Amino acid sequence: MKKTIRSAKHHDDASGNRAQIAHRIARAAGHLQAIEKMVQEQRDCSDVLIQLSAVRAAINNAAWC
Repeated sequence: MKKTIRSAKHHDDASGNRAQIAHRIARAAGHLQAIEKMVQEQRDCSDVLIQLSAVRAAINNAAWC
C-alpha cells in the first residue's frame, strides 16, 4: 500500500478551514439569538421564518468552506 505524507501546507490549509467554519458557526449562533429576540418580541411569523431559513443556509454552507 502506498502511504501518503501530508505536507505542512496541507495542515495549515486544514487549520484555516476550521477557523472559517468556526467563524461561520459563531455568526449563525449570533443570528439565531437575534431570531430568538424576534420571537420574544412577537414579530411577524413570516419574518421569523425567513431568518430561520437564512440561519439554516448559513449552517449548511459552513461545511463547504
